[in-house]
Amino acid sequence: MANGMLIKYQVEIHKDYFDNLYATENITDPDKKTARRKTEFNNIKDFLGGIENAGKVWFSGYYIDPNGKENRMIRITLLDTKKEGGDWIEDAEEAANQACYAMGVHPSLIGAVPGKSKGSFSGTDKRELFTMKQSLEKPFRDLALIPFEIIREFNNWSDDLIIDIPHMLLTTLDKGSDAKEVTQIPKENDSI
Repeated sequence: MANGMLIKYQVEIHKDYFDNLYATENITDPDKKTARRKTEFNNIKDFLGGIENAGKVWFSGYYIDPNGKENRMIRITLLDTKKEGGDWIEDAEEAANQACYAMGVHPSLIGAVPGKSKGSFSGTDKRELFTMKQSLEKPFRDLALIPFEIIREFNNWSDDLIIDIPHMLLTTLDKGSDAKEVTQIPKENDSI
């Protein structure tokens, strides 16, 4: 994406345009002429770019020479009008996909699956992917609980005090609920 070039407009400026502009604005200093030229280029770029400029009108002068030929001072040509936008969608989807893998999250869990098969995962697949992701997080949860276990031992708190990070186990709707809470320490009559 960084190395691609997307040129939307070609701007042609007549060789006399700036001479006429300098004369109109009484600019004679060469440094001021250079600065005014840069300002005019930026004005044209700003006019052509951005959503807020959609639908604006550009007025440009022209004259007819003794041979009857029109000489335009500025001509703006729209290039490549066949494209309908979305030039970077596939690249952005692939970047989102790679970011998901880097964070250890399957792209379909957040809807970042590139290509035409975006909706090919069923609810069961997503539920299983979510369960696998939570299972992979168990070592990190255990590490996060170590300071609390040390505090419990230091304070001689009862072993009945359970320090746990529960996670949600997604179920099917025929179980009466779409999720149930599961802890690392099974309770009575709790089947995982």
